Amino acid sequence: MAVPTDISQASKEYLEEYIGHRLMIVASVFIALNTIFMILFYASRYLAKTLEGWDAYFLVPAGYILNIGLCVCSILAIKIGGAGYHALRVERDDPNKLVVRTKIQKAAELIDFAAITASKLAILALYLKIFALRQYRIATYVVGVIVLVTWLGALVGSMTICKPLAYQWDKSIPGGRCGNLIRGYQIIGIPNLLSDVLIMVIPIPAIWKLQMEMATKIGLVATFLIGSAGTITCIIRVVTFFQSDTLLTDATYMCVITFSILIAEAGTYFIAACMPHLRYLKRRVFPEQSFTKLVDTTIKKLPVKAEASHGVTMGSGSAPKGQIKVTRTTQISVSEGRITGTEPVHGVDFEMQDRAPRESEEYSKV
Repeated sequence: MAVPTDISQASKEYLEEYIGHRLMIVASVFIALNTIFMILFYASRYLAKTLEGWDAYFLVPAGYILNIGLCVCSILAIKIGGAGYHALRVERDDPNKLVVRTKIQKAAELIDFAAITASKLAILALYLKIFALRQYRIATYVVGVIVLVTWLGALVGSMTICKPLAYQWDKSIPGGRCGNLIRGYQIIGIPNLLSDVLIMVIPIPAIWKLQMEMATKIGLVATFLIGSAGTITCIIRVVTFFQSDTLLTDATYMCVITFSILIAEAGTYFIAACMPHLRYLKRRVFPEQSFTKLVDTTIKKLPVKAEASHGVTMGSGSAPKGQIKVTRTTQISVSEGRITGTEPVHGVDFEMQDRAPRESEEYSKV
């Protein structure tokens, strides 16, 4: 349907259309989710006696405050900025609301960039606590630099896209001009998506090389992939800015979509940064429930061709009678060890805590 460009062309139904309640629901849901996951994060870290580090002291609190600020901006856009109605109606009823909404949108942009950066850095801080191999730590630092440079680029771009800045909401300023706002959003989405993919990929090779039961390996990979859950919302955001041609022409109506995407993206990153740390709490509350056990049960049901090598069964099998089986157990957890990728692993106990690395040798005669 063609978007009318003049109030005389707009029908009564068009002018009365309202979708602000959708944004209110999204904001309310993510305020609740962010608060719940922050409480669970600190409860788990407190019980594990690991309430320390940059993530606990700064990154998670900053991410939470910024996410709540983003939700508050969206609510203000509805209440005092005319968000949810078509721009033609807002301009007819109260043109000043267009100015207010644009200012709120600018504040939301800056908050959104910072919220995503804090959550991504919290995920990378987790990686640094786990990985001992030099190449993985270097890769983590490189991704951290990409995240910070993306944030700085977004910050500078947002503040300089219009000269003077106030021209973005006050077109009466003589000599003012703005660059291509939509193109700016499109460009910043590319490195943001790149860092998402890198965060998702970094831990997989290290885990996959470890000698452990397949169920445990899959469970570890699934745990780390949680940290890249924001990739989905990032893709949706990039696609939206590349496909929509009415984001600026009908800004008060379309901002419901853009605000919802911003809230969902930043909120998903924050939840993803908290979730890996909840395993300790989950083990305390639901000790009998295990994703690894579920995967192990599923794998055992699959048809497997048995292979013998010198009379020894690999995996959790046993050594020939009378011999001593030596198993080096590397505790792969934020609390009890780091992934070094050098020792065989049997019976990994994966608890998301933050204590000093420790390895133990288990000797058993079969």
